[in-house]
Amino acid sequence: MEGDENDPTEIVVENIITRDDASENNPGIDAKHIDYDIHTNCRIFCSDYGEEKAFETHNLTNKSLGDFLHKKRPEGGKVRWINVDGISWDVIKELALRYDLHPLCVEDIIQCSQRKK
Repeated sequence: MEGDENDPTEIVVENIITRDDASENNPGIDAKHIDYDIHTNCRIFCSDYGEEKAFETHNLTNKSLGDFLHKKRPEGGKVRWINVDGISWDVIKELALRYDLHPLCVEDIIQCSQRKK
């Protein structure tokens, strides 16, 4: 059921705060050049894994995510699993910039309820 106006979970993003003209013709949403006025207090869980063990799971907030992502991973932590419950531009932008997410991926995250795959 695409575009159901009665669906309270649908998020329609129309509130672009800034956009660099150089990125206007490029597909997707480049987090380096665009900001959105979308804010939700997200529940963020992060776990690091290695060949031998799983490390402590961290419960993070929108504010604590950035500092956490810039810390060194634990010794032996080869994989990082990040689960985000909620959609908030500060979280999406932090992840997009840290992990160099493709603009089309960022667009899919923002418009998750608008397209079926």
